[in-house]
Amino acid sequence: MVRIVVPVFEFVGEDSIVFDHFGRAPSFAVVEVSESGEIISMREEKNVSERFGGMGKAAELVSQLSPDVLIVKGIGGRAISLLESMGVKVFTCDALTLKEAVKAYLEGRVDAAEACREPGHYGHRHGYERW
Repeated sequence: MVRIVVPVFEFVGEDSIVFDHFGRAPSFAVVEVSESGEIISMREEKNVSERFGGMGKAAELVSQLSPDVLIVKGIGGRAISLLESMGVKVFTCDALTLKEAVKAYLEGRVDAAEACREPGHYGHRHGYERW
């Protein structure tokens, strides 16, 4: 089994829209996939990091979910380093929905994550834009 975490705008199952930047996502989808590629379970974890009035960074919160894989559109370098130091493989893809992101991972159509290069991560695009 593989546990995959994907930042999402709003959790509505497999049609959830992948959020453009990891740390700013309101929620994370946690998907468990069998060795044969079948989705076993899917659930939401709210982002309760300091950005949303809680404590800690989003990467710390996600690491507590024990993922094997994180799939994002955009992410900062510190978050990549922290997650990878905990054994989480971080990938990027331009999938629109959660279902597409999981499928891209299973088919090997994801790339190793690289940190966003723009300060503050404002004004850049990672594919689909919600607004």
